[in-house]
Amino acid sequence: MEKLQGNFLLRDGSLSPVSGFTGFSGKPGTFVYEVLRVISGVPLFLGEHIARLHVSVKALGLPCPFTSGKIEKELKQLIRANNMEAGNIKMVFRFFDGAPGYWFYQVPHSYPSEADYINGVEVGFLHIERSNPVAKTTEPTVRALANEAIVRNKYYEVLLVDSKGNIREGSRSNVFFIRGREVYTPPAGQVLRGITRQKVIEAIQQLGYGLVEEPVGMKATSFDAVFITSTSAKVLPVKRWPGQHFDTANKVYTDIREAYEGMVKKYIKEASENYL
Repeated sequence: MEKLQGNFLLRDGSLSPVSGFTGFSGKPGTFVYEVLRVISGVPLFLGEHIARLHVSVKALGLPCPFTSGKIEKELKQLIRANNMEAGNIKMVFRFFDGAPGYWFYQVPHSYPSEADYINGVEVGFLHIERSNPVAKTTEPTVRALANEAIVRNKYYEVLLVDSKGNIREGSRSNVFFIRGREVYTPPAGQVLRGITRQKVIEAIQQLGYGLVEEPVGMKATSFDAVFITSTSAKVLPVKRWPGQHFDTANKVYTDIREAYEGMVKKYIKEASENYL
């Protein structure tokens, strides 16, 4: 069963002790979820997460009765009840027999160290594809195989490779590749459109670097640098994958990371008054 943090969770609009949580194992239905990062008591890029929730639900052909105002109001309630200053919140939405239910709760988190941002992390490959990459749904088989490969090889992350040998995304991240002043990333229609990915694309365009969305093969050897993005990792350099090393101090990468961090600080500053 998934581990929870904090004293309270929120289920269908009501707070209850986390001790009463029994998990989702054996429960029928379709599950859609989002994971938010909370910084200084503020859920980061909340509007974008809610928009992606609606995209996921629509991609599955399901109705979405959850409004932005309702979600934000109840997240505030949970953050205050748990006196939460920093960490991650998972929002799980279950669709079954036309009666959607939902749970918001605080989950354990693991953020990269400062050394990871300087030295980079090691990643590997996993030959598997998500059944519906556009929707953020639970896929236990993919998660289990990814976790096994990460633990066995001591990787930080594994990159998912499709039947054509192209890298799609990480098991819990998106991936970007740098060559000169051009930044490459797999096409949006083939990956989960991560919120950090969206912000990084904005940063690339603002900085004047080229952005190319096209398939990238796992045997590509001409890239100067590679980095992954996610809610928890933010913008994290890759130092190597099997058979190849990359420059973790690449200027294009460091410019993008600094621009993203600036976006985070600006958002937290502007949104903080709503969460006092």
